Amino acid sequence: MQPTVFGITTLLLGSITVWILFVRWRSRADTNWPLFYYVGLFAYTKSFDLVIEPLYLYLAVVCGLLIRFEYLSGWILTLIKVVETLCLIYVVGRCIHALFGSV
Repeated sequence: MQPTVFGITTLLLGSITVWILFVRWRSRADTNWPLFYYVGLFAYTKSFDLVIEPLYLYLAVVCGLLIRFEYLSGWILTLIKVVETLCLIYVVGRCIHALFGSV
């Protein structure tokens, strides 16, 4: 298997997604790293079609913005974090499928 731009970028995206999952649950809610990540995820989605469903991307961005700007707290904040986490797990799964499965 030869390394390609698609393969390296997808591997990098999957790795950064796992890191963002840890950052989201371990650090403060007002960190900017997830927002920078979503810019890169949008660029990846525009460059490589049919790898990540845009609906999950949009849902994760909305959840990330709600978490970042602290409109909510308590159990609602935890619920939004769980929804964002599920969307990011979907991204990791699609990256693994794109690398090792047939797209």
